[in-house]
Amino acid sequence: ENEAESAGKKSMETVRAAERIMEAVEVYRQDKASEEEYLEALKVDKTAPPPDKHIILSTMKISSSDYVLDVIMKVRPSELEESLLVLPFHYICDILVLLNEWLLRKQSVELCCKCTFFLLRVHHNQIVANKVLVNVIESLNKTTRSVVKEVKDVIGFNLAALKFLQLDQQETNESFFKDFTGKVKDVKRKKRAVLKTVASG
Repeated sequence: ENEAESAGKKSMETVRAAERIMEAVEVYRQDKASEEEYLEALKVDKTAPPPDKHIILSTMKISSSDYVLDVIMKVRPSELEESLLVLPFHYICDILVLLNEWLLRKQSVELCCKCTFFLLRVHHNQIVANKVLVNVIESLNKTTRSVVKEVKDVIGFNLAALKFLQLDQQETNESFFKDFTGKVKDVKRKKRAVLKTVASG
């Protein structure tokens, strides 16, 4: 009974953590949409007022992307993978975009790399099939290689964490990015063939 209660409690905590992540992503989406609307409004009226920030962002004095990272960082390490696992795929798409952004800014590098490699493994087929993510994944490939190398050279991770990242990145890059790059080249090759046909017609 104790084991069942413990498992149920852990499951509920995982669900709650996933819900907090989804809520944070929704705040991020709303903020990005408001920003895009504001930029469009400026094209028509240079005096258009900037949008009001979400109450959470204005209270915490934080950007929407940093808010999502803050929420993820507060998830217990033992629950993080399970929490990411239960997220609907359309949230994963936003998180992959954000992971690339955080890594480029070198924010919470170890955590971001772990999340990146986990999501790429778990959602491999869906990501490869999603044309919208082509540029994001190509950028993530370059960013993770560059950032991990820089951290190795300059900072030096905890040895166990560094070994994990090296092995995880190697496995992910070899299996995922090789497959993904092949599919991207195939798409581009087909696109060129279509354009050639149209041009010759």
